Amino acid sequence: MAPNGIPIATLGGNAKIAEGVSALLAPDYDFVHICLSPETALAELPQVCAGKLDGPNAAQLGSNAQRAVGERRTPKAVVFGAGVADAEADNIVAAIKEVAPDINIVRVPREEVVAASGGKTPPEVGVIAKIVKEKLDALVAKGLLEAAA
Repeated sequence: MAPNGIPIATLGGNAKIAEGVSALLAPDYDFVHICLSPETALAELPQVCAGKLDGPNAAQLGSNAQRAVGERRTPKAVVFGAGVADAEADNIVAAIKEVAPDINIVRVPREEVVAASGGKTPPEVGVIAKIVKEKLDALVAKGLLEAAA
């Protein structure tokens, strides 16, 4: 857990990659809620992003899964992995924005991951983490993403 990192939620299709990226981005970023399917993301992320933190976490991944309800953190950004189709991401983003209009959205395009990994499949977790960190750091630099007080 990175209790002082900026809280982030994510949707990706691979638990090991999500956990690896989370570990590599700590302590700057705290991946509080990790979803592994668009269906669970649509059910869980709008609630979590709205600050309703007592609901389910189907994957039981992310630092909030190890926290008592009163200690759970609301994400300030949602990262969509390279394997999430645009239509699925758009649908989930729309649901999130209805209840948390100020949430930051980060997408990791498959093309960017393939280019950064030199076409290697599957790409190394470090390559994905570097892309995610650059995107989150850019939001911080613009003043759009700040740590909780």
